[in-house]
Amino acid sequence: MVWSPLARGRLARPWDDARATARAETDGDYADLLYPPSTEAADRAVVDAVGTIARAHGVSRARIALAWLHRQPVVAAPLVGAGSIAQIDDAVASLDVELTDDEVRALEAPYTPRGTTSRASPTNGSWPRSGPASRAWP
Repeated sequence: MVWSPLARGRLARPWDDARATARAETDGDYADLLYPPSTEAADRAVVDAVGTIARAHGVSRARIALAWLHRQPVVAAPLVGAGSIAQIDDAVASLDVELTDDEVRALEAPYTPRGTTSRASPTNGSWPRSGPASRAWP
């Protein structure tokens, strides 16, 4: 299962709009742990590629991101945190989006792999000390 397949909403909107959401306001420092400055250029390039392909298909960015995910053989179920029925409808509609191999390469090319040490964890001292994420771990 894939947790946060839309990267906490970052793949659903232009890069510069990502910090202007209600989600961004409640994430606090947690989002900065997941998306550090060291990967910002690659992350922005992925978000831009999603937008370019979404425009070409005439669909939302979320549909493109989820359509890419559906192509991954290891994915059994993406855990989409929808905040509205329209978002659920959009997620379901992503099943009808067919990406070409070239589009998939365009989405994957700018990605920078992350090491396991960058993961937020309450045991490695990187877990946020305030905000909703600080209360998510038992």
